[in-house]
Amino acid sequence: MSRSPSSFFSQKKTRILFYQTGMKGWIKVNVLVFKTFIETLYPVLAEKLEWLLPIQDAMTDEGLIRHIKQNNVDILCTSHYLWNHDFLTNQLSRIKSKLTLRAVIAGGPSIDVNNNQGFFDQHPYIDYAVYGAGEQAFADIVSHLVLETPMIAFNTSNCAWKHGQTGKTTVADYKFVKMLETSPFVHNAELFGRMVENAKKTNVTNIDEWVPYTLTRGCPYACTFCDWNSGLGNKISRRKNTYREEIDLFQKLGLKNIYLSDANVGQYDEDVDMVMYFAQKNLQEDAGFRISGNYSKLKKENNLKMFNIMAESGLVQYTFNFAVQDINEQVLKNIDRPDVGWDVHVAMADELREKHPHLIVKTQLICGLPGQTVESWQETMQEILANNMLPVWFINEPLPASPAMYDPEYQKKWQFEYDKAVRKDFQEKYYVGIVPKKCISFDQHDLTQMIVLSGISEAISIINLAMIQHGGSRLDTKFIIDNLLLSEGYRILCDNLYKNWTNEQKFYFTQDFVGNVANYSCEVGYLSVSLIRLEEFILQLQNLVPDVQKKQLSYLNKEKILYHYVMKLYAELA
Repeated sequence: MSRSPSSFFSQKKTRILFYQTGMKGWIKVNVLVFKTFIETLYPVLAEKLEWLLPIQDAMTDEGLIRHIKQNNVDILCTSHYLWNHDFLTNQLSRIKSKLTLRAVIAGGPSIDVNNNQGFFDQHPYIDYAVYGAGEQAFADIVSHLVLETPMIAFNTSNCAWKHGQTGKTTVADYKFVKMLETSPFVHNAELFGRMVENAKKTNVTNIDEWVPYTLTRGCPYACTFCDWNSGLGNKISRRKNTYREEIDLFQKLGLKNIYLSDANVGQYDEDVDMVMYFAQKNLQEDAGFRISGNYSKLKKENNLKMFNIMAESGLVQYTFNFAVQDINEQVLKNIDRPDVGWDVHVAMADELREKHPHLIVKTQLICGLPGQTVESWQETMQEILANNMLPVWFINEPLPASPAMYDPEYQKKWQFEYDKAVRKDFQEKYYVGIVPKKCISFDQHDLTQMIVLSGISEAISIINLAMIQHGGSRLDTKFIIDNLLLSEGYRILCDNLYKNWTNEQKFYFTQDFVGNVANYSCEVGYLSVSLIRLEEFILQLQNLVPDVQKKQLSYLNKEKILYHYVMKLYAELA
């Protein structure tokens, strides 16, 4: 049920609520970007708006309805990602008819209205859909609702709507939206402060809140699995000379964990200066900042500078992160991934380890890319472990706005087939995700084996690194993994995941390495941790190592050193 435009227009203030369910412990800040855009460029419209404190976590239907009514919400805005899209759309379908909202505006990477002609038929509870960078589209939609300005396709961009009378859908063309020079954090210091305060009050995790921090929009590259710029181009824009004020504000608000969420941190020399400023805060004022992020694919000299600064100032405590996706040159070509070469990464890792021997180098990988096979993936894992790095792997879950999903030529070339299945996210919540069922180089059996191989390799890597850092000698990781791949435990895990996936559409494990009933995710860390905590797995591993390593491994396991070591490594984001 909706209010008429005339009665809506006469209201003094229009109340806007952002509902941003998702990963607990994260402060979602996109509302600050939209608010800054409107207040900077549309002051007349801004005077008529009231921005309510965003909802950061999922609510029950009853709780959300009650909150919307009690706060007299006019416009409800939802942010859609892989992990919350089904939850949000299902919830909106149940509650929309029970509310007197003027409109529901949906945006985010999982909104595919520009590629999906039946979007509004599938989601009739959404009034306006925003794809790509949404500031201009959002301002135009809100202006239409509040000031009754005409909504015309050629006067707007990056959005779509369905006409109530004709039932016709209009999809405005895509345009790249530059970042404003105004800091959304500093501009909205009061609202941001309330968001942080509320997040701290409601945080039920044992980890301080994380804040995504962006200075650059877009990416100059076009990796096929990625959706930067919603896969619609490779333009970039940047907000300059604001990082000092922003970092000062983060410190004032007591924030500790900052995720540098640009596509290529280090692409600009100012990124090095920004990391140095974080470091100075730690060294001179004991700010306690910790950072993680997405680092430059090609400017490795800047990455090296930043990693050294981070290590020397406590910005990282346990790990460095190298995002390589694969080390196989052909696979990288298949996904249009720019890279400096594996030998450069190895040299960087060696240099960092020599200077900072207490820190671990993680290599971030994607499992299920075109050209990968069980054999090539095993070679990749062996090479990473041979260089005493920790493989951190993610399943290739196709993003709606990525070239891999919307480009028919890409689909035809690599013969991808995808499957919807129930998955468990990083916080052990169930959601429906998309998994690559097969492509030209692998099938379901192969992908299942690659995932189990990844978990075993990850577990052996962690144990190897723990042995080294606690004074022991390096494990013969290749010999150990080759033997484990012949074990009954490997067969149990592969069979269990394959049967769950093909028979019940469950893409997670319900048995452990020895066949006990279990329930854990396929995501990075879960299988490896389950193996390390399993006494039978450690005993089997002890049979594959020399006596001196057997004794050390027994000690590390008995004293819970292995368990605490793995928890320490995963305390920092992948």
